[in-house]
Amino acid sequence: MMVLGLISIGTGRRAADKLGQLRKSIPDENALQRNFTAHDSLNGFLSMHDFMTMVGSLGLEFGPNETEAAFAAIDKDNDGQISYEDFKQWWQGEIEGAPERYA
Repeated sequence: MMVLGLISIGTGRRAADKLGQLRKSIPDENALQRNFTAHDSLNGFLSMHDFMTMVGSLGLEFGPNETEAAFAAIDKDNDGQISYEDFKQWWQGEIEGAPERYA
């Protein structure tokens, strides 16, 4: 049981680092909107697949566990999709537990 906890902590830390890289790769709100719109499935939300595609298009590589943890950190209502408002709040550092915005 303790080993699983340590694995979870390690995965969470790596996901937080990757989210920091993602945040830094989006320089301003216009880029945020463009990236979200370019990758949503035309329904106004990012699915897990959409999120993975967007991350890859920005030149970042998230492992499967990191992707799930990062997605969950942004998808605060746990409905399996990320709204633009949730994405924007995460990017601005307004979601509880999100690291400070990178300069």
